[in-house]
Amino acid sequence: MRCKKIFLLLLLALSMLGTSMHAWAEDESFGIMRFTREEFREFAADHEFAPHAPMALESSFANGFESSLNLLSYLQYTPSEHNQGQCGNCWAWAGTGAAAIDLNVQKGVKDRLSVQYISACNTAKTCCQGGWLADLATFYTSKGYIIPWSNTNAYWQNGDGNCNVSCASIGTSPNYPITSFERQAITTHNISQAQAIANIKSILNQNKAVWFAFFLPKESNWTQFYNFWGADGESTPFSFDFTNGQSEDGGFGGHAVLCVGYDETSWIMLNSWGSNSGRPNGLFRVPIDMNYNLYHYEGDDGVKYASLFFQYLDITWGQTPTASYTYYIPYLIENTSGAWTGLGLRNLSTSATANVTARYYAQSGAAIGTNTVSIDPRGHNSFIARTSYIKAARGWIKVESTQELRGVALFTDDTATYMGDMDFVPSDSVSKNMVLPHFGQDKQWDTSIYMINPNSTFASTVTLTKRDDSGASMGSETYTLSAMTSAIYPLSDFGSYGIGSVDITTSLATTGFALFTNKKTGKSYFAGLMIPAVGK
Repeated sequence: MRCKKIFLLLLLALSMLGTSMHAWAEDESFGIMRFTREEFREFAADHEFAPHAPMALESSFANGFESSLNLLSYLQYTPSEHNQGQCGNCWAWAGTGAAAIDLNVQKGVKDRLSVQYISACNTAKTCCQGGWLADLATFYTSKGYIIPWSNTNAYWQNGDGNCNVSCASIGTSPNYPITSFERQAITTHNISQAQAIANIKSILNQNKAVWFAFFLPKESNWTQFYNFWGADGESTPFSFDFTNGQSEDGGFGGHAVLCVGYDETSWIMLNSWGSNSGRPNGLFRVPIDMNYNLYHYEGDDGVKYASLFFQYLDITWGQTPTASYTYYIPYLIENTSGAWTGLGLRNLSTSATANVTARYYAQSGAAIGTNTVSIDPRGHNSFIARTSYIKAARGWIKVESTQELRGVALFTDDTATYMGDMDFVPSDSVSKNMVLPHFGQDKQWDTSIYMINPNSTFASTVTLTKRDDSGASMGSETYTLSAMTSAIYPLSDFGSYGIGSVDITTSLATTGFALFTNKKTGKSYFAGLMIPAVGK
């Protein structure tokens, strides 16, 4: 990781709490925190004077806790992307992870939370400056909410160490309201090892992840830890005990990680240095049987400073606004020839802001992108759908809003030569019975039906029956459409050619769109016709 911040401990003069904190540096390979001695003393003092969790009862030392515990399943994260890069903000990564686990535990919401938001919007620090869990608590207390990683521009972008993302460019809707956001210290200094272990386990057994900061006095110590991270596997523990009593050299630094659990011998730590072949989950272990009173010296003054710090978050979440309106757009295109899909949205409310999330899905059902916007009462917003497939997508769109919308989707054909449009389909308009009023199949025209199954669990059958002008069947075919997928069904695949209409019958409520192809020009899907529902 690239969090070069150091959090020292032990009695500090309160006057030092006013010293400005500005020093930080980067290692070429991993982000750690680099502090001046004054900065470290401030952090150490903050830990000592912070509210502390109650001490675990002595009766719990031996058999009072589960023999193993792992909170990682509560965290939504992508190991390879959980990487601070050259930025010294490990403290924010570990703290944001703790908040995300708490959001899932308390509210049942499993969502990846943004680290970019505090990096770009915290005016108390530069974006990659080292910090402490108290800095995270101060920031989110002032904001009153925390935002998802999927919000506009809220994904991590400062991994190169550059502060080139403006706060104003980050979308703050949707968000998760916060009533209170406090950091608490866990007592581990100047007590027995058994008591320190019990104090940490007590917090973890409340389903709260533990923020852990460690400081190494020498550059050679960091080299040893870097080598351990790069060469060993996730089951191998790393002990910091060998640094006990050492004096600082120019390599003094600190790093914060997230303790997500334990087994019989080790604490399980989530790092923010991404993943590698030996660490697919971005984890490492620290022995439970370690020296919790580990200390180092600043120099030759004979004063000891604590090297290990354990803290956690105590959060009260507010009421999260829920999406009351859902709409579907059964067609999405984006490719390297310039094809695109755009959305135009109008908020019908005269008094309330609409918090809108557009979710993009590939035909396979894979989630490939998200846009989030806020629209003022009677207001409008428009944007181009951008997917993670980097201009190589075809699929469908789901739009969720806290207020009623009217919306239109504009799309081009494969070569961006023609443009078509379609209205949003409200979720209460999806149907098991639909009619395509007109199709054409001859030497010039062909028709395809594009269907989506927005149901999250079950597959749906799709039966297409072509009918001529008299209503007689021209052929029928049944398909299976998996949950959350879409498919194109060319009417040329079955039955006879001609002009007529199509009955569409499905086992689950679905929706669709008709696309026409001009076979003479070779231009495809340049006009469309909605499929109106017949009953429910």
